[in-house]
Amino acid sequence: MKILILLCLTALISIQSCQTSDPHNWADEIIYFALIDRFSNGDTANDDLGPIGSHIPFTGENPKALKTYQGGDIKGLTQQIDKLASLGITVLWISPFFDNSNTDYVGWWPYHGYHPIDFYSVDEHFGTIDDLKLLVSTAHQHGLKVLFDMPFNQTAPDHPWLSDDTKKSTWYHYDDNGNPFDITNWFDQEQIENGELHGLPDLAQENPDVAQYIYDLSDYWVRETNVDGFRLDAVKHIPISFWKEYNRHMKGTFGKEFYLLGEVFWGEANRMEPYTNIGFDGLFDFSFYYGVNRGLGQGTGIPTLSKMLQESHNSFDDVQRVTLIDNHDLPRFNSGTALHNWTLEKLALEFMMTTPGIPMLYYGTEIGMSGTNFTASLQTETQDYFNRISYPETLSKSEISHFEDTQNLISLRLRHPALQCGNFYEIYKDLGVYAYLRQCEKEALLVVMNSSEIEDFVGFDLTQQLGITKIGKQIYGDGVLREMDEGLYFRLPSTSLSIWEIQPAKDLDSLKIWVELNSRIPKSFQMVELPIWGIQSANVKIAGDFNNWQPQAYSQNRVGENIIISFPLKPGRYAYKIVVDDTNWLPDSHNPNFEIDPFGGENSILIIEK
Repeated sequence: MKILILLCLTALISIQSCQTSDPHNWADEIIYFALIDRFSNGDTANDDLGPIGSHIPFTGENPKALKTYQGGDIKGLTQQIDKLASLGITVLWISPFFDNSNTDYVGWWPYHGYHPIDFYSVDEHFGTIDDLKLLVSTAHQHGLKVLFDMPFNQTAPDHPWLSDDTKKSTWYHYDDNGNPFDITNWFDQEQIENGELHGLPDLAQENPDVAQYIYDLSDYWVRETNVDGFRLDAVKHIPISFWKEYNRHMKGTFGKEFYLLGEVFWGEANRMEPYTNIGFDGLFDFSFYYGVNRGLGQGTGIPTLSKMLQESHNSFDDVQRVTLIDNHDLPRFNSGTALHNWTLEKLALEFMMTTPGIPMLYYGTEIGMSGTNFTASLQTETQDYFNRISYPETLSKSEISHFEDTQNLISLRLRHPALQCGNFYEIYKDLGVYAYLRQCEKEALLVVMNSSEIEDFVGFDLTQQLGITKIGKQIYGDGVLREMDEGLYFRLPSTSLSIWEIQPAKDLDSLKIWVELNSRIPKSFQMVELPIWGIQSANVKIAGDFNNWQPQAYSQNRVGENIIISFPLKPGRYAYKIVVDDTNWLPDSHNPNFEIDPFGGENSILIIEK
């Protein structure tokens, strides 16, 4: 049945201003991250240079080969610059190229580059410094900027500094007994900064000699290669006091156009606040990753996306957000989706390209590369099996089609300043449909997204608050718009996003409030009735990954000590807890399905079948 919802715009919100004059503002950039060893093999002579077992080609049937080098190198990247430029990306971020240890670490070889043993040399598997210089110059000739990945938190376990004769063993952190220690409490900042990340020796950046060494090696690589910026690894594991001085040094030495992008790996946006005003130009917004993967991939719906945007807006005041839907440390987007198809991944990319932030693409995302799901025992070892398979040498017909889809999306964003740096205004939201404006100077665009797997119909009125009497041309998508006396009426294909030009007759700057969630329930959602047994308290809520772990009372029907809690969900698998009296977070004792939560407790699992 067609549903018409008439919505007067009583409230909108601006969450990012349009600023393009500042040279260190990369709002008009698109970042692409390539893991050197997994992208392209330009020189087979450097494939197998290490000890036996360090290079075992992955065939698809031998997953443990992904623990070894696969042959990608800097020459291979350089040979692919044409292809990357044709995709439309403007910045190439490459994984660390420093010389790595020639030993495996708990069975894994350091193909990823994060186990440095010589900060002044290029790893022999990746090439030479001349190869690196050629990569940067070739990228510049094609109009691309380059970011180097700089891991300053740790060294390889067999770094020579750790031996007594170097007199640099004091360059590392130890406990009161003079021993290195692992991080056991991930909410204890002292442990986070001084403990060993994944068991790797932890550098003491507060030591002036260590700090000066990092300044010097940073200067060396910029001067030698003319690189445009650094992606700085493991920022939260290094003291803020160091980063303030480091960022000041780099800006003072190379100018404010030298870009400094920090990786602060927190999934909660509010944890980013201590790092937003210490000299970084940009920070990764990992809350965007989790929001999109839950809201679209898992199917928790539009409220998840809206809340994520609000929290990021409140937390990234003085620094640019770099948004992502996957990377090398996280499962690929379509490895965790309910649909496992390109349509949903494309919607996630469309959302990223039309919302505030600098988009970052992980290699292979543009062609719909999925991770490889092996046995459960292998899955517990690492995420590598999900997200670090080599880029295909030859693209399939479907991969070429996906590449073209991504190419068109990037082109769309680069053609429209409103999508790059424009203000963001919520228009309408329910569980499945999200409408928002992007506006920069004279350009204003209306974006309408249907996250449901079923075609949907929705209507709202733009005339009262914006003075819009007619919508301009459609610039993207397959949605259909009819202008009626009551307002605008949209037919939205399943799992789709569409964009129209508009010309507001009123100034939008005064509109400052997020719109309320409309109560309409799309057809793709089911009303779930969850029984809760034997709890006497009148204050019972449910928190789960479907509501960002924010306790909600929902609709309740109590019979004695038992409660039936009703709320809408899409088919899928969800983790949840019962929250009693706002303080006691409990698994559902009557639900036999559970998983271990990050704190050693249990989450109950709710499975909704189609």
